[in-house]
Formats: sequence, C-alpha cells, structure tokens
Amino acid sequence: MTSPPRTEPVEVATKPLKPKKTRWLRVWRTFLPFARPHRRPFWLATGAALAVVGSRLAFPLPLKGLLKPWLKGEHAAEAPEGAVLYGLAFFGVVLAMGLADYYQRLQVARFSIGWVRDIRAEAFRAAARVDPRAMSLSSGELVARLVGDTARLKAGLKGFLTHVATNGAYFLGVTLILLLNDWILGSVIAAASILVLGVTWYGARRLYRRYLELRKKEGKLATRIQEALEEDPLEGGFARVNYSSGRHEATVVRIQGQTTVASYFILGLCTLGALAVGIQGHTSGRVSADTLFLFFAYALMLIRHAVKLSRQGTRIGKMMACGERLERLIRAGRKAERKEVELAPLTRRLKLQGVRVVANNRDGNRSRLGPLDLEIRAGEKVAVTGPAGSGKTTLLELLAGSLELSEGKIRWDEAKLHKLPVGAIAAQVGHLGSEPFWLRKTLRESLGLGPGEPGREAREILADCGLERLLDRLPAGLETKLGPGELSRREARRVALAAALLRPASLLLLDEPFLDLPVGAGERLARRILGHPGTVLAGLADPAAATGFDRVLRLEAGRLAGEEEPA
Repeated sequence: MTSPPRTEPVEVATKPLKPKKTRWLRVWRTFLPFARPHRRPFWLATGAALAVVGSRLAFPLPLKGLLKPWLKGEHAAEAPEGAVLYGLAFFGVVLAMGLADYYQRLQVARFSIGWVRDIRAEAFRAAARVDPRAMSLSSGELVARLVGDTARLKAGLKGFLTHVATNGAYFLGVTLILLLNDWILGSVIAAASILVLGVTWYGARRLYRRYLELRKKEGKLATRIQEALEEDPLEGGFARVNYSSGRHEATVVRIQGQTTVASYFILGLCTLGALAVGIQGHTSGRVSADTLFLFFAYALMLIRHAVKLSRQGTRIGKMMACGERLERLIRAGRKAERKEVELAPLTRRLKLQGVRVVANNRDGNRSRLGPLDLEIRAGEKVAVTGPAGSGKTTLLELLAGSLELSEGKIRWDEAKLHKLPVGAIAAQVGHLGSEPFWLRKTLRESLGLGPGEPGREAREILADCGLERLLDRLPAGLETKLGPGELSRREARRVALAAALLRPASLLLLDEPFLDLPVGAGERLARRILGHPGTVLAGLADPAAATGFDRVLRLEAGRLAGEEEPA
C-alpha cells in the first residue's frame, strides 16, 4: 500500500484552560425538575431551619440579661430582678432549638430520599436505553453510578441542607447582629466569613476533581471484583485498582482535613484580633461590657458552626462529582430516546481541528488530548502508537462519542461529529473500548447477530476473535443469557471485538485489538482488520503490531509527536 505524504507535527499555542463551572449548572438544571414533587418537605425543612437559626441567634440573649448587673460592675447580693424569667427564657430557647433541629432533619431526609429516588429511577431508565458500547459502560461502572453515586448524592444533599444552609444562615445572622452592635468587631467577623467561604469553595473544587477520579476507580474496582469471582481472586488488575482506589480515598480525606484546619486557623486568628480590638474599645469606653460579652458569646458559638459549614461545604465537591456522573447517564438516555439524526457513511475524510479533551484532576484542569490536528481519508487503515497515557484511548473514545469535546471541531465529511448524539455515531462506528462493555440479554443480541445460524463470514469473525471455545462452553450457545459473572474479562473483550467487526460500520475504532487473543489468532485478525472495507483507527501499545497499516501515528502526552514509516 502506498502511504500518504508525512506531515510534521504543528505546535499550537495552548490557551489557558478554564474551569468547567457550566458543568455544575447543567447538573442542577437536569436534577431540579425531579425535586418538584417533593416541595412540601423542602419548605417545611426551610421553616424549621429558620427556627433553628433564630434559636441560635437568641441563645446568648437571656444570659446577657441575667449577667447584666455584673457586666456593669454592680454588686448584687441577691439574684437580679427577673432571674427566673431569664432562666425560663433560656430553657425555652434551648428546647425550641432542639425540636426545630429534629424536625428539620426529618423533613430534609424525606426531601432528599424522594428527590434522589426519582433521579435514580430516571438514571436506571436511561441505562436501559443507552448502548453500553457507545458509552464504554462496564457492569461495575453502571452499578457504581446507579447505587454508589446516588447514595453519595443523597448523603451530600442531607449534609448540605442540614449543615451548610443552616450554618451559612447563622453565620450571616451573627455577622449582621455584630455589625449593628459594633461595626469594627462585626467587620472582623465579616472578614473571617469571607475567608472561610473562600477556603471552602477552593476545597470543594479540589475535592470535586479528586472525587471524579475516585468514583472512576471504584467503578473499575466493582468490575474487577466481578471478574475475580469468575477468574483468579488475586488477579493483578484487581489488586492494582484496589490500591489506587484506597489512595484516592485517602487524598479525599486529606483535602477535607486541610480545609477544616484552614478554617480553624482563620477563625482563631480573627477572634484573637477581635479580642484585642474589643478590649481596646472597652478601655476607651467605645464598647460596653455587655456588648463585649455578646460578641464573645457569639464568637465562641460561631467557631463550631463555621467549621461545620466549611467541612460540609467542602463535601459539595463529592456531591457534584457523583451528580455529574449521573447527569451524563441521564442525558445520554434522553439523547437515545430522541429521533436520531442519520449519519451517512464516511466517504471523503475524517478531520480533527484544534481538538482538545480536558480532564479534571487534583491539580486543576489537565489536557488529556490535544491540541490535535489530524486528517484521515476514508478507507485508510491508521495505527496510533504511544506509551501508556499518551492519549490513544482518549482519541478513540472521543471519536466514538463516549467523551465530550472540550475544544475544537470534528468533521465527518461535512457533518459535525461532535454535535451528533451517541446513537447516530454508533450506527456508523464499531468501537472496541479499553474496558469490556456492559453485556446484557443474550450473546446473540450482544454480538448484534440476527436470528438463525450465523453466515460464513460471521462464523469466521467469531473464530478470528477466539470465541469458538466460549460458544462450546456456554450451555445454550448464542442464546445464552449473559449474567454479571458469565464471562471473564478476556472473554468479554473478545465478544466486544467481534461485535465491533460484525457491525456494518464505516469506521472501526479498536483499542488494543490483538490483546488477550488465543495463540495463532493474531495474524488472522490482522488480515481481517486490514481487509475491512471502511476506515480503521487502531490504538496499539506495541509499534510492531502496526505492520500493514497505511499510516502509523505516534502520540506523546496527548499530542501528535510524528508519523512513522509503516512496515
């Protein structure tokens, strides 16, 4: 085969990556309609929260009245006038605060449980509509989203509504009261409030990025556990993912702890400064003793609630990470439900212009792929090589519609591929992902075979993918229903490979197609891939496996590092 002219990689000026604040807004826009049927417990919880805040704000006032004679320096041999009333008022405030807190938690739980239950139901319906191969959803990842993410979302909502909203309102109320009593002392607390909120927001963003990684690891861990039950329990993949998941979880706890310590430091420093200002003001006669008492009573109460606000506020990052994963599943299901746009077969070229895929990690936004400019002519067989983490899998998943494009354009002839729904792309694309997709129903349906005996070409594809032994092992052959532990990881990859080759696709995207094949099957499979009538893009870790391809591209750190001469 003649190879096209080689092109040198072009350096593209890298623009600063912007944080994806719109993702959080999109999550809330998707989830808010599910909250409407549960408005009553929400408003009851809001009323109870206001009662809790009011009780907390009134908490020091009876004590101030009781201690007022001593605060003024008066000597009282007997209890001050109205001491019993002050005592009863104090007891009433404490009792009201306890009852309001109980009722608030009860209504928050009812609201959160109902809301998340409806979100989970919609996510489950979406999972039934989505082609798992298009989203690269393994069974463990799906369970992690439907069970783990919804559970964490529910816990996050409870924490947010119970602690963040209530303590935030209390924080604001105390600041206003202190500003009205003495603007200098109030300004110190206002400054502390702003700093604590800033630290909390920063911690939430860090936690969000890290928690996205953690949930992906836990999804892989669930898949590995499922595979370990079928294969060797000490499989290296399970041990590696298990260790990595624990490391990410430890980092999550460390981020929360760092945010809490920073909040304590800010509040302690501001309280110390306010103490110096208050004593100086009292000495000069500007601040009365009872105002000073009120300030420090509120300040001592505020530290505890402010730290709660910061700790729970940081956990918003957890909630949003889980919410985003569920929102993606729901959105994919809704796209699949719509009338699909038909994508014509590729006839001229597939063109990537300024393409970039950005991922969130603990250090902020990181480019997983790009900037990348690439053109592939229809019918070309292109191998993409590079070390682990170079962007091969990201490129294939992007073209399959499994990943969102952060910047740039992807042209499929004249169509904008990045604007099309996943279902339209899947109709023209056969995709073998790095993870086995979620198999459901029968083996025949998973392979995309019609009724009756497979034809000669289909039987040859099944043989080339090493599925002969699997068909002999399964009790009902192609009609066998595939449960969660029916296939090993190796067998699941072979089924996914065969499904991609059996599809009447004009573009094949294959991630390590020669991995986990039986002895002797590699050469037959290579001939079949190179003889495919459409366009082929294969990700290969071993450059030696690229023999016979029209072009061999090399990726490094998500960028095109060059084009090698095909063997």
